[in-house]
Amino acid sequence: MIQIKDDKLERTNFLNTLFDIFDSYGNQDGQGLTITINGKYGSGKSTLFNFIHEKNETEKKFKILTYDAWENKFFDAPIVPIMHCISKIPSKGGAIKKTAGKVVKCILNSVLKTLANAHKIDLTAFAENTDFFEEYDAFKKAVVNCKKTLEEFCSNKKTILLVDELDRCLPAYQIKVLESLYHFLNIPNLIIVIAIDHEQLENAIKNEFGEYTDVHGYLSKLVQYEIDLPYDTNKKFAISLMSFHTDPDYEVKELIAEMIESQNIAARDIKKLIQQLNMICKEQRDGFNQVMRYYYFYPIQIAFLLLLRKFQNSIFKTYFGKELQYTYTPETIVLSESRFQNFLNDIAPTHFTRVIDTLKMYTIGQAALLNIIGLFENVRNINISSLANFINRPEDNTEKILNSNTPIDWDYPHNVNRIIKLTNDLR
Repeated sequence: MIQIKDDKLERTNFLNTLFDIFDSYGNQDGQGLTITINGKYGSGKSTLFNFIHEKNETEKKFKILTYDAWENKFFDAPIVPIMHCISKIPSKGGAIKKTAGKVVKCILNSVLKTLANAHKIDLTAFAENTDFFEEYDAFKKAVVNCKKTLEEFCSNKKTILLVDELDRCLPAYQIKVLESLYHFLNIPNLIIVIAIDHEQLENAIKNEFGEYTDVHGYLSKLVQYEIDLPYDTNKKFAISLMSFHTDPDYEVKELIAEMIESQNIAARDIKKLIQQLNMICKEQRDGFNQVMRYYYFYPIQIAFLLLLRKFQNSIFKTYFGKELQYTYTPETIVLSESRFQNFLNDIAPTHFTRVIDTLKMYTIGQAALLNIIGLFENVRNINISSLANFINRPEDNTEKILNSNTPIDWDYPHNVNRIIKLTNDLR
């Protein structure tokens, strides 16, 4: 579990802002507060919740619970696992646990049945159970008693309920969770914080109630405060995770971070991809125990292959699913006749073209493109003029880069096959 001191996304200020909100709000007109933290799947919402727990462990200001909606989705009526979560609040004589337990006990099978089949209500249970209304009154009374007990506890210790993984649930279930939280836990000094992809939530509401639903009006009843998780640190986050050494170091890492950012990758996927990159470009030392730096193009090549495998796996398999064979010929071809051109044609309809565009924006990326072209075909067999035109460099400069930084013919394609094998071995 990542700790605050190891936070690469630098969300300490955001965390402090949240605690200021927790301090200042939570009892508005005799009601609680519901906050949504908006972030795409994999953007670090769960990590933020872990940080909230960690910070509170030090400050001891609030009682904090986490409800995992995805983990408890097997209950069609989310009130059951929600009450189970609430029952864990330690209270005098176990009062909260007892009252929460009574709520669950009073939920009749027929009630659960109708909640689970909102659009196919079976009235049989109502007809067969003559005591239904009495039992339903008992259920409502249990809810009132539970809320009173909770309200008494929260008046002495403000409580924060963190709702995680809701955006992994089906749209209809997301709505059930939101409405259950509102109807059962709208209690002064109880703050509900829901991690959600707001765009996905809006789509879930429209999916449930119709395309022309007033989403803002519906949510305004359930949510009082919306906050966006900061997104602008992904590039810095990616750079901070890179542990390999190259020359020039920062320029290469910045370029790789730009390549990654061009594919709109979530924070957790960035972390996994950089871990793979670090494993291949692991630290090596010379005979004097000095750290050996990789040539600038090597980590860029690896990053290119890892990104291609992740986002365009079928294209990756087409070109790198098996070893390249030796195809030396003294004759040269133009770039438009090469396998690399075929690759460019294949990625043309995809977002992966942004990786190539990113490389062309940087001087070091333009040079690295020669080595990336060499992953597809012996770049020395391609006409210098067509290469220079593609990477936007003068012919003499392109030839100089080609002669100084690309493998000689006798080592082709063995060096490329080694790189491809390294990439394929990481799963």
